[in-house]
Amino acid sequence: MLDYDQTYFGCGNKVPAYSLKSLLDESDYSFLIPDNNIVKINDEYLVSSIDTVFPFTSDIALFAKATVLHCANDLFASGVNPIQANVSIGVSASLDINEIQQLFNSLKEALNEREIDSCNYHTFRADQTSVTIAMNGTAKELKPKARLSGDYDIFLTKPIGFWTTQKHGTGDATLCSEQLLLESNSIWLDFIQSELVKYSTDISGFGLIGHIASFLESQQYCASLDLGRIISPLNIDLANIEHYLGCSAKSNLESFGACISSVERLNDIVLDVLFGGEINGPILMIVEQDAELGKWFDKLIHIGTASPHVISKNQIIKVRD
Repeated sequence: MLDYDQTYFGCGNKVPAYSLKSLLDESDYSFLIPDNNIVKINDEYLVSSIDTVFPFTSDIALFAKATVLHCANDLFASGVNPIQANVSIGVSASLDINEIQQLFNSLKEALNEREIDSCNYHTFRADQTSVTIAMNGTAKELKPKARLSGDYDIFLTKPIGFWTTQKHGTGDATLCSEQLLLESNSIWLDFIQSELVKYSTDISGFGLIGHIASFLESQQYCASLDLGRIISPLNIDLANIEHYLGCSAKSNLESFGACISSVERLNDIVLDVLFGGEINGPILMIVEQDAELGKWFDKLIHIGTASPHVISKNQIIKVRD
């Protein structure tokens, strides 16, 4: 069976942001913003991204399908549809021949469902099973780099934290989290490409706070987040839960905890939701305040606002109850 660990998965197992910042001698976290490499070839832009995902479940088909979506999300969030993939699979001794075949078939099926050509497969023996996918897409035009001025609304395309907190949920928490894992962000391509969206990125390894903070620093902006709107979809009792931070949340808290004012008042389960990595996370969108969103309005989760930088240089995010 898959040698999974729910606390270590894909981008949730990144080198900590604070370590990268030190190693690369960067002054702030804005260097984390580019999720894709972009090269202009003739009259088109080639947009590419690469991710490695470790198993987070013993369900091989679920792992394979969610991995494909996880790896495609960087392109989706940029308004680009992935069309080609190179796949490298690390196969551990814990898998028997039938499970290896199931893993390969599930990956091929997931790529075919998204009409992504898998033109090359590479395998190697590994201590732990992993899947690395390099995805590419093309675009005739790219959105200009975000330059904020004025006030903005912050939206998510779906809830965060379900996978982290599912053992505390009620009813069909596990089923709900699996549905979210297999929900493609491709449905947002048209909206992302529109002028309404000033900036978008998918929430993955650096968690909600890490992805927001990196962008805010680059724009000298601050944000106010509504904790109730972030937590309410989880349907959990925050007051009576014993919870321990996941590995990605611990890493991201150390990297980005100073960005939040009064972070010490937040309990562990809230910290896990705000800082924990996501497997197939939502898209974070920055949209002009009071913009007419039309049919998209009811599908978005409004979690806060962004405004010009007026508070402490470090504490650029306020989480309000």
